[in-house]
Amino acid sequence: MIAAATLKQGKTTHKLRFTTGALMRFEEDNNGKAFDVLLDDLIQGKGGVRLLVSALSAGLD
Repeated sequence: MIAAATLKQGKTTHKLRFTTGALMRFEEDNNGKAFDVLLDDLIQGKGGVRLLVSALSAGLD
């Protein structure tokens, strides 16, 4: 398991953990694109809100 990344929203702190299963779901939810490509899209702001929500959903699940 990859170490958790924290996401603070107001007074609530969430921990994002991308297990292998979460990474697989993230790729599946985004037309099978590889994680490294998706991560690059996130960093460059290319994926839009849908990609961001997909990443957060996979990490919080």
